[in-house]
Amino acid sequence: MEQRDLAVLSRFEEVWRRVQHGKEEPTECWYGDIEAVMDGLCKQWKGCCQLAACTGGKEKICLLTLSRRCKELFRTLQLHYYLETGDIYCADASLHFASFTLYNLRKLWQITVENGKRLKKCDLNGDLHLVADFPSMEAELQYQKTELEGLIKGLLQ
Repeated sequence: MEQRDLAVLSRFEEVWRRVQHGKEEPTECWYGDIEAVMDGLCKQWKGCCQLAACTGGKEKICLLTLSRRCKELFRTLQLHYYLETGDIYCADASLHFASFTLYNLRKLWQITVENGKRLKKCDLNGDLHLVADFPSMEAELQYQKTELEGLIKGLLQ
């Protein structure tokens, strides 16, 4: 009887590995990168609105369009974030653009570039199920960057 007990105990580690392998440890996802993108998009959205208020004509139309598109992108991320976490993330951006100047446009361009970098940094496969939306989000930020470059070029001439 002792030998049989020893034979069972000798297989204990093998059985224990199988038991532990089938048991997943609870993991808590961290959504800091997505939150950083949403914060940046909020700054971009509100910054475009502020600069649009300082100008007129085609520049105003362009900035209002960029603002609307940023807001849509922000809302898309906010929806995915809510679906994944059950929390509503409300970004708070406080930009103070008082004039339509090269400096302020460059600042807005920098925010747009940074948002693109943050989006690429996000582990969208692990944090949120945004894999299908990622190419369109990346293309949208590239479009906005190009539009801002056009506005800056217009002021430089």
